[in-house]
Parts: sequence; C-alpha cells; structure tokens
Amino acid sequence: MNEWWQVLSLDQQIFASIALLGSLALLGQIVLMMIGLDHSDLSVGDADVGGAGDHSSGLGFLSIRTIIAFVVGFGWTGLAISRQGCPTWGAALAGLIVGLVMMVTILWIMRSLLKLGCSGTLDYRNAVGQSGSVYVTIPGGMASPGQVEVLVQGRLCTVQAMTRSATPLAPRSKIKVVDLIDRTTLLVEPLV
Repeated sequence: MNEWWQVLSLDQQIFASIALLGSLALLGQIVLMMIGLDHSDLSVGDADVGGAGDHSSGLGFLSIRTIIAFVVGFGWTGLAISRQGCPTWGAALAGLIVGLVMMVTILWIMRSLLKLGCSGTLDYRNAVGQSGSVYVTIPGGMASPGQVEVLVQGRLCTVQAMTRSATPLAPRSKIKVVDLIDRTTLLVEPLV
C-alpha cells in the first residue's frame, strides 16, 4: 500500500484520500444499517436545495447518504481520470459530474424505496359497504358486540360488530357493513 501511495502525485493523493474516506464512510453506513443503527436519513443542517426534499422523510438533496455518494464518486473518478494523464482540473470536473450523478441516483433510489412502504394501519371506514360473514354471534338490538369477518384494505379481518336488527345474527350468516359505531366497531345488517 505504501508503494502505491508513493507513486501517486499530490493531486492523485488528494483524490485517493477523498475516495478512501468516502468509502470508509459508506462501509460504516452499511455496517450500521445491517445492525439497525442507521440514522443517516437526517438532512445536513436541514438543508434542502431547491425544495428537492421532504424534511419529514430526511430525503433531501443534501442528506448524509447523498453526500457520501458524491464523495465516493468524486474521489474514485478523480483518481482514475488523473491516473490516465488528464490535468487536475479535468479530473476534478469529471469527478464532480460523476459525484453529482451518483448523488441524484441515490436520492431517486431512496425516494422510490420510501414510496414502497405503507403504514399498515387499518382504517375501518374502508370496510363500509363491504360484505362479510358473522364469526361470533352478534346479539340483536345493539345489545352487545359480536365479531364479523370482512375484507378491510385487501385483508380479511375479524372485527367487532353490532347490529340494529331485532334478531341475533348467527355465525356464518352473511352481513353487509353499513357504518362505523366507533373506530374499531362496525355496524352491520343481515344480507338477504
């Protein structure tokens, strides 16, 4: 390693230092992510260039991830171009271009991944109008709750339910959800 370093010119040593520091930061970020301690989605000083980020998601243009991507791209590209005999300004320009491309690419990838996530919170208002079946007998006249099985947001759920019907609704009888009584209790009526 020492011999490799000695044959590099001063500008190549600077590019190599930037590349190695960026690569170490990237490696550290990967290790932290693997053990669940990655908090690099924070924006640097809450900076956001041109409104390109959402402060609540931490995926601004100047986030830790995008800056590390820039540093890695700039350093390694500058070193590679400089070693091909290009002047320092040309290597720096090429490094700047590749660094910016890597920065934008990481930003796009992270935002795309964020869109794939969902909260997983069920909103029982989405069950209104759905048909289902009684799971646990529902006493008539809103006396007390029973349970129904109904599709909510594409998931088959067992939900607490009550009915205004005078007669109890027996297990396996078909029902329709007509309203919500509270956040987690449905109002149902028998299907005929």
